[in-house]
Amino acid sequence: MNNSYDVNDFEQQNKFYNELSKFNWGAFLFNFVWVIPNGAFKEALPTLIIMLIFCFMSQIPLFGLVFVILNICLAIHLGKKGNEWAWYGKKWSSLDDFVKAQKAWGALSPLGLIIVPMIINFVVSICVVSYSLPHAKKLAAKEKDTLNTAISRIVSSPKYETFKSGEDVANYMIENRLYDRYALREHDAVFVEKSGPYSVSLVFGKDEECSLIDKNCYVEYRIKMAKDPVVKNKVYYDDNAKVEFDEKFKK
Repeated sequence: MNNSYDVNDFEQQNKFYNELSKFNWGAFLFNFVWVIPNGAFKEALPTLIIMLIFCFMSQIPLFGLVFVILNICLAIHLGKKGNEWAWYGKKWSSLDDFVKAQKAWGALSPLGLIIVPMIINFVVSICVVSYSLPHAKKLAAKEKDTLNTAISRIVSSPKYETFKSGEDVANYMIENRLYDRYALREHDAVFVEKSGPYSVSLVFGKDEECSLIDKNCYVEYRIKMAKDPVVKNKVYYDDNAKVEFDEKFKK
């Protein structure tokens, strides 16, 4: 044992075991930030690894909430074991100093509700984008050929002259299945289903006669992983089905 106390002092023993059994709010709310300065990293490492994995899994649409709840359960586990892990993981000058230190972390707990989620979300977002961006760019390259074909079929449609808005184009896309798969349409957007973690949404714009000079007709496509666009681009077209890709139109 790193920390000494008089084992023959019954009152001190009771105080010791009482403190170790208390819930540690610093461990619960600060978890990743709390473990290292409190000497609990080794014992808490497996829990932290699982929490980090669950943070990534929480980005999955629909099922993400399940992993958020599981992470809260793991944070509660950290809170319950926090005092024990911290006491045996670090040499404290006295039990009173240990208690004061943990109370100080507890006093900062409201701040942990803000800071820790921000840090975790930032790290997870950077990792997700770093992983997904190269894959999404490959998918975007395939989308170019598909969009060229779709725009050509739209412009050559007998109904093309009656299209006055992006919503008209979106309706035509769905009615004639110019894309392989759709999820739904909302106003001037068609949400296209894709397998894997990515989804593609197409937003149409059309203002009377289409011209590449005026850039008044376009298809905006957004390749997304979870909620946020990973690749965002815009394709302008004219009434002759000529297209121009705006490579600078990114998130």
